[in-house]
Amino acid sequence: GVRGELAAGFVTAGGTGLLRAWDAETRACVRQQPAPGGAGAQPSPLTQLLRLGDDRLLGVTEDYNLLVHDAESLAPLRCIVGDNAEITDLKLVPVTTSGEAVDATGAMQLAVASNSEQIKLFDLATRDCRLLYGHTDVVLALDVSSNGRWIASSSKDCTVRIWDAIGGTLAASCVGHVESVGAVAFGGGQGVLLSAAKDRTLKRWDLEPVIGVAPPPPKRKGGSTSSCGTKPVAALCTVVAHTKEVNALAVAPNDRVAVTGSQDRTLKVWALGGTPAGSELKELATLSGHKRAVWTVALSPIDKLAASGSGDMMIRLWSLSTYQ
Repeated sequence: GVRGELAAGFVTAGGTGLLRAWDAETRACVRQQPAPGGAGAQPSPLTQLLRLGDDRLLGVTEDYNLLVHDAESLAPLRCIVGDNAEITDLKLVPVTTSGEAVDATGAMQLAVASNSEQIKLFDLATRDCRLLYGHTDVVLALDVSSNGRWIASSSKDCTVRIWDAIGGTLAASCVGHVESVGAVAFGGGQGVLLSAAKDRTLKRWDLEPVIGVAPPPPKRKGGSTSSCGTKPVAALCTVVAHTKEVNALAVAPNDRVAVTGSQDRTLKVWALGGTPAGSELKELATLSGHKRAVWTVALSPIDKLAASGSGDMMIRLWSLSTYQ
């Protein structure tokens, strides 16, 4: 039982991942924890629930996380991560939970995608963790905007989602791919976001609805975070980029060039239009040489060079001037 409003009552937890408070006399549910995330978001099932004194509850999730809840409101207060399982991607976030920008060496947050539909956002100073709910299948890739304000994630649920790194809220959903989205990348500016998927396509998204109006971040210190009104994002351009699944994607800091890597063992170089009106993706070159799938690609911030890594155990450097 819990004290306070429920003199004779109890709280239950189970397969929905949400807490419910009951009146023992009337046998009625008098309060329920609000569901986090957007439509379809499903918290991990809770396997145990313990009391921490008179004002806290401790829940144990099926994926080994500990969630501390307020006993009165049932709101999540803090998350302690027990197991990250397989980590699919991680990115440093150079902005604090209060919105203070720091350089990359002093990054105050770490976004982690693991074998889960939730993203873990760690505060590196306090080791607190927030769970970002919104995806409905495993998250495969992450990227962070150049100013640190926005986190982009892509998933097996065929969507790309954009998050406010300060409040940890879901800001927008990009829907259009028809298979798993394995790569996502911001440009050096604030208006360029590209994604690539198993459906062999490369898409460029219109970020104006998100960046143009940024909602005020809620004050929250741990626990899970939910969406607060997501905005639809339209694809400005779509091209069939490769003959097989696209695994890797990088955008140059000047937003003029992007490079993709694929299961077809090639890389392709793309020219990006500078404005939404000229947002076409134009193929400039195909880079061949790897003997197996290309899994990662990166662009130099100071020179016209690209680096790629492949299942053939080779790292190759490419000139973006001669395409060799």
